[in-house]
Amino acid sequence: MWNNKREYQYLNTISMSDYMAHALGGINGQAYTNSKEAIENSYKKGMKLFEVDIKLTSDEKLVCVHGWSKKDYEERLGITYNNENSVMSYEQFINTKIKGKYTTMSFEDLIKYMKKYNDIYVMLDIGRKLYDETKKIYEDILNIAKNKKILNRLITGRTYKGYDSCYKRGI
Repeated sequence: MWNNKREYQYLNTISMSDYMAHALGGINGQAYTNSKEAIENSYKKGMKLFEVDIKLTSDEKLVCVHGWSKKDYEERLGITYNNENSVMSYEQFINTKIKGKYTTMSFEDLIKYMKKYNDIYVMLDIGRKLYDETKKIYEDILNIAKNKKILNRLITGRTYKGYDSCYKRGI
């Protein structure tokens, strides 16, 4: 019936989850925070299936943020957009409070939560990237996560918009 215990746990979590906590879930009416408070709030409410947005900082460290656009800064992070230096450094990002009150997360922070809550699954959304950046991000994910039990609970998605047109054409 099931190939192994991991497959059963994964399929059970998916089938028992009516919802996936997008961007680690909402917090106090705020969406897209990818924050520590969001994941804690969602888990307390019984969520086991999460989606998180992962991006590289200017110094090429993985963080949980929807993106670096003006909309991301102003609407999602609640801070002023800097057109000349739109991609934050790791230190800048980690020391930023989302909407003035929520705690930013590095990918390493997310892995700590996965170790703490060993019953959650996380879908990684790295956005649409070209090959070299996609490869770098997934290499970093492997190097940070390391633990096979954690890696088995990470779900990857599509990473390049060209996939859609190939799929529609049956390629």
